[in-house]
Amino acid sequence: MENRVTICAEIDWVFEGCQLFRGLLLERTLDEFKEAVFVKYGLDTEYSRKCLLLLEQIQAGAKEVFADDMQQIEYYFKEFLSDAPLVDFILCRDTDPERSCVTVEGLTAHYDALTAQQRDAFFYKEMALGAEPEAFREVIGCEKEGIVVSEAERMRRILCEIRKLDLSLEKKAALEDVYLNRDACFQEIAALLVRAVAFLQGYEAQMRALCEPWREYWTKVVEERRLEEVMQRFNVKCEEVEKGAYLCPSVLQCASLYITIDGGVIPRGKRLPTAWQIGLLLNEDFGPRSEMQEEYQTEWLLKSLKALSDKSKYDILLFIKEKPSYGSEIAKQFSLTTATVSHHMNKLLGLGLISVEQRDGKVYYQTNREEMRKLFEACKGIFC
Repeated sequence: MENRVTICAEIDWVFEGCQLFRGLLLERTLDEFKEAVFVKYGLDTEYSRKCLLLLEQIQAGAKEVFADDMQQIEYYFKEFLSDAPLVDFILCRDTDPERSCVTVEGLTAHYDALTAQQRDAFFYKEMALGAEPEAFREVIGCEKEGIVVSEAERMRRILCEIRKLDLSLEKKAALEDVYLNRDACFQEIAALLVRAVAFLQGYEAQMRALCEPWREYWTKVVEERRLEEVMQRFNVKCEEVEKGAYLCPSVLQCASLYITIDGGVIPRGKRLPTAWQIGLLLNEDFGPRSEMQEEYQTEWLLKSLKALSDKSKYDILLFIKEKPSYGSEIAKQFSLTTATVSHHMNKLLGLGLISVEQRDGKVYYQTNREEMRKLFEACKGIFC
């Protein structure tokens, strides 16, 4: 089988810029994160120390540089609208098979090249209902099938679909505002990201130096056909990943794994490869949850119970308990956006409460029953 796993050579500046702003909004301090890395996972190495020292320098500098921009950053980058980051809707990610959108210039050029219909299509697909192809074409139009919808009619239909969503009036109003002003919102976000990238590129040499060991490690894993084996440590099954995947290093999310699902502006016959943003510290030495010290078992327990208290995450876990399901399928079942589903899944994946499998060109999720049993056994041991 042809190996189509691509180890990205470039830093994804757009992704890193978004993570810079999200990092400024986190309640968790960098000191707490450093303690978790060193104590919780035992990653007390020269490499991990260099990674965390760079994060410390970047965060301290960013707090000064963007001190006057926090209100705008919070509006665009704070998680809301059913827990989904607004910025993911505006930025047309995963629409370019050549990954040219790793720069703000590439992203802007791509956005400018979209027609009004394509922008409406992206908005409706990602922000509204994750609709079936037939409903999608009915709202957006498809000239090849003789379905012609004017721009004014598309706007009316999309606004009607937003009003049908099971969201608060405040969230519906926010969605409508973003849709009606999506070009202005894009320009504001792009302007923020231009500044973020310029700031981060002041650390480019250090970032690239840290990415080299990451690339050497994952290149070796891919060449030795051990990707499936290594990723299983993070509850990810990838039997068919060689049919197409991008592995991208993440400096600012150095202990996280992000999997982007169901990308694309309009329905395509050929699906784009899945994009995995893999933190610099993720490797075979990354300690499994079973080896956590007791104090961090408690932290995992509290975070897992908090996740279960969120109705959307709870309902999704029940839905995928019996049968693996992919992003659009989950989105349709619960009237969520695919971006919202992706956000929920990455949170649950980080806690180990779900497993992930890529097959048939799609990313499937299923409840991790073994980890759920550990969770409830831990509760039983404490309270019973």
